[in-house]
Amino acid sequence: MASLPSTSGPVKWVDFTGPFEKPTLKGGEHVWAVLPVSTGWETLKFAEHEVTRVDDTTVVFRIEGTAYEVPAVFVNQVEPPRDIEKGDAVMASAHDARVFGRVLEVGSKIKVRFRFASDNEELEVEPAGIIKLDGKLKFGAPVLVQDEIAEGAKVPQVHPSQFISQDGASTWVVTFTGKPLHVPNANVHVMSAGPLRHAGEKVWVARQEEVVPGAVREVLDDGIRYRIQLDAGGETVAPLEAVTASIPGTIAH
Repeated sequence: MASLPSTSGPVKWVDFTGPFEKPTLKGGEHVWAVLPVSTGWETLKFAEHEVTRVDDTTVVFRIEGTAYEVPAVFVNQVEPPRDIEKGDAVMASAHDARVFGRVLEVGSKIKVRFRFASDNEELEVEPAGIIKLDGKLKFGAPVLVQDEIAEGAKVPQVHPSQFISQDGASTWVVTFTGKPLHVPNANVHVMSAGPLRHAGEKVWVARQEEVVPGAVREVLDDGIRYRIQLDAGGETVAPLEAVTASIPGTIAH
């Protein structure tokens, strides 16, 4: 996937395959978007920014002097969640990126505790910048993307990802490592990452290109992370967005 260098104008996804939709925004809104980490579309990130302008099928953001033309389907103006409560798992914007955490307080702003790098942090954010992880297939939701089983393989490769958009037959996601994928709808499975897990509960942990079974050994940082005893032996510490209660049987075989 290619992009034009910033010296020649806005950073464009020149080989984007669609779908191509007309933006409903006008400019000036603060929205979630999936943007290049640098100037190429090979590695992407979720971030919240102000819309500079809109074109026929793209939304333009100017960030630190560089303009990015983002496909409209990679942009989402999130409606503030109406049922947000203390303890809910959410995606929020911090450090020019997305973070996952849990709600500490609900008021005119939402206080969220999250982990960034190796530190726990707290931040008050506008409700419109919050995406609740409620197990529904919507912008930002953690999902598992299942490849077709290769010849001779026993299980398919699985890509822990985040959902972007879906049309009649295919879905755009970004893997947890930042790679955009355009895959059949049937290969995308939403994760139940939101509910607070408890010690002893059986779960599945998404890591790199697989999901593995285990049981919660310890709840860390009020449910931001978990210590998981793996069925295959050993243990791991996993963030809330990588832990799910159930997965499709084809992935588990």
